[in-house]
Amino acid sequence: MPPKPQTQQNTPDDFLAHITAAVAAKFDDLQSSLDAKYDSLSISISAHSSCLHNINLQLAKLEKNPFFTRVTVRFGINPHIDFLFLPATTSTRKLFN
Repeated sequence: MPPKPQTQQNTPDDFLAHITAAVAAKFDDLQSSLDAKYDSLSISISAHSSCLHNINLQLAKLEKNPFFTRVTVRFGINPHIDFLFLPATTSTRKLFN
């Protein structure tokens, strides 16, 4: 009868090394995931900041020349929203009443 193969006994040091490697790999995965989420949020915040800046510029133009000024707002994947600002005169009030 052939001899039984001996199973390898894990020493505490081997066990600790295995656990340490597994935890380190998991931390690397988590760090990569967090980095990707941070980059995505950073890009989104930058886009929103740019959009708000453009709105402020267009509103400043509206305050200088309020007659039939069009303000275009773009949001992420939405195409855009146009607002047509009319001066608040009696003639324009008649249009909307």
